[in-house]
Amino acid sequence: MNYFERFEKKFLITLDQKEKIKNKFSNIFISEFKRGYSCYSLYFDDLNFSTLKQKQEGLTERHKIRLRGYFHDMKDKIKQWHLEIKSKKNNIVKKKKITFGNHEVKQNLLKKNYSFFTKNFFETSRTYYQPTYITFYHRDALISNILPHCRITFDTNIRCFKYSNDLFGKTNINQNYILNPNRILLELKYTNFLPKFISDYFVHLNLEQVTFSKYVDGYEQYRINPINT
Repeated sequence: MNYFERFEKKFLITLDQKEKIKNKFSNIFISEFKRGYSCYSLYFDDLNFSTLKQKQEGLTERHKIRLRGYFHDMKDKIKQWHLEIKSKKNNIVKKKKITFGNHEVKQNLLKKNYSFFTKNFFETSRTYYQPTYITFYHRDALISNILPHCRITFDTNIRCFKYSNDLFGKTNINQNYILNPNRILLELKYTNFLPKFISDYFVHLNLEQVTFSKYVDGYEQYRINPINT
């Protein structure tokens, strides 16, 4: 099991602001992948949606469990999934992660053997959890050899839809977008400290931190409007 701890801050920005940030830090940060990549997440929750309500109610301590897969081309098939539990206290995030093959993930979802996933973490082992919603989006990420503890990501085309086994893993869904196409979700992730020149430039751009959640915001928009199939 992999484990790490970091700080996370989120901002909603424009395409123009994204380009300014990339240009400003071009001598320090580089693109992790030239064309970015896609993130596909399946969230689990209990029958009362307690995980979701923790966020809605603004609790400073909360957690969420999800399966996440990555791919670089829409034609790719996800070969492995990362089962993650993400715990948050204020801006400090702790994440534990286990990796499973695609076949065993699909087989256990098909059999509705959800404890196969939730039994792996103390926080979810004593309560019945089931798959609830899927999020799917494109991500550009900036990394740095000079500041290896800092990472900046830009998420676009964020979609959210209710889980069904027939939809799981499909990437050709072009509806249920959460954000205006002109808006980008920026996530600033770092351990130990954030260099002052980064925070100063964010202030210069008048960026304000937000509490956006792909799972919660997607649920609130589309719990009544399922995917049209």
